[in-house]
Amino acid sequence: MLALRVGLRPAATQCLRPAATAALRGFGAEATPVGPGLLKDLPDFALGANHLREGHASEAKAPLERALEVADAYFPQTASRERALCRSSLGRCLWLQGRCKEAAAQWEAAAAAAKSSADSGGNAVPPAAGLTFAVNAATARFQAGEFELAAKAIAEGELFETAGVGVREQAMLSSMRAAVEAVRGSGGGQDVADGEQGSDSEAAMFLAGQKANFLIGRSFPDSPDPSKTSVAQDLEVQLEEGTPLANLLLPKTNEDPANGAPAGSVAGMTVRGTLGELAVRSGEGTQRWVRPMLLAALREAEALPENADPVLTATLWRTLSSLALLLGRNEPVSAEGLLRSAIDHTEKVAKGPMAPAFASGRGLLWRAQALTDFAKLLEDSRRAEERKTDTARLREQAAALLKAEKPIVELSPQELRWSMAWLPPVQAVEEKDLGF
Repeated sequence: MLALRVGLRPAATQCLRPAATAALRGFGAEATPVGPGLLKDLPDFALGANHLREGHASEAKAPLERALEVADAYFPQTASRERALCRSSLGRCLWLQGRCKEAAAQWEAAAAAAKSSADSGGNAVPPAAGLTFAVNAATARFQAGEFELAAKAIAEGELFETAGVGVREQAMLSSMRAAVEAVRGSGGGQDVADGEQGSDSEAAMFLAGQKANFLIGRSFPDSPDPSKTSVAQDLEVQLEEGTPLANLLLPKTNEDPANGAPAGSVAGMTVRGTLGELAVRSGEGTQRWVRPMLLAALREAEALPENADPVLTATLWRTLSSLALLLGRNEPVSAEGLLRSAIDHTEKVAKGPMAPAFASGRGLLWRAQALTDFAKLLEDSRRAEERKTDTARLREQAAALLKAEKPIVELSPQELRWSMAWLPPVQAVEEKDLGF
């Protein structure tokens, strides 16, 4: 059947499903150029893409896999955009089911298709789309704890940095690069200059995420470096009243947590939650901006659409934990209630459709961290002696999750950096983004 390069044979077409036969009918010789839009003749792709748009990832998977099978086997080599769109859609479908490694493999293949299309004339994948595939792949690899593969995907993304790539895509790539550098212990890379994003509000959030990763890398080193400024100084410089980052992220009023920007943004919610968590875990929770930042993240979470990225919105329970640790002894009842809510949330997602994302990798670490946070709250409370049994049980549960030999009191510096690093939300690539 692979002899279809020079045209279909009757025997071959009899082996195909009706959908595949319809898509392939009329293909000419090998040298015949193929225009965009071949996927429109595959009902399976249309069905899967529609399920995906409606948020039904489990229903989208089978038709998208069938469409990809046909595209890989029978579309001509010049159909790079169709293959890239098939793989990108399937990658997003798998991501939404918590299957991070499988999603990454599809996005890596989409990026490879984009790269190989560079010399295919009018059918080339736009550089911005190729870069987006690579960053999505890096995000998924990072979530799974595959840092070297994440770095490799970032390097692939750098190949698409051309004049055709906008500040938004460049900001996605730089924030992802900073996340890998932070978890490796190289200090989160270079800080980003204020105003570098121009007037693009989404790019501003991505670059704020890069700043967060820079600060995370500096705040939790594997071994202290006396020559570096303190965490307190770093946070004050970046987030004191009137700084660009504070103006972007801190609410001017209780009713407007997003400062006039579109409410319900995964990027905005996660950046605010990450910076608030960074302050609390580094012992700087008393800075004036911390509590408003965490509350703004929670308010923005309430405004998220139902189809918001379910993996990265898990920042919500980390924000609840951070706020609980901040309240601590001063408001013990509220603090314990927040941590119980966080743990209830972890248990719910661990049993739901996203379960694979929270049974390994960073998701598993987040679940363990919620337990160790609760243990710390109890240990520091006025009733610490009475709650010793509960404290020990929580730490044993965290150890069981991470398969540790001893009860876990706290995460290592590298685990902290991995758990906290900010990632750009996975981006959907639509037909229009590929020039169809």
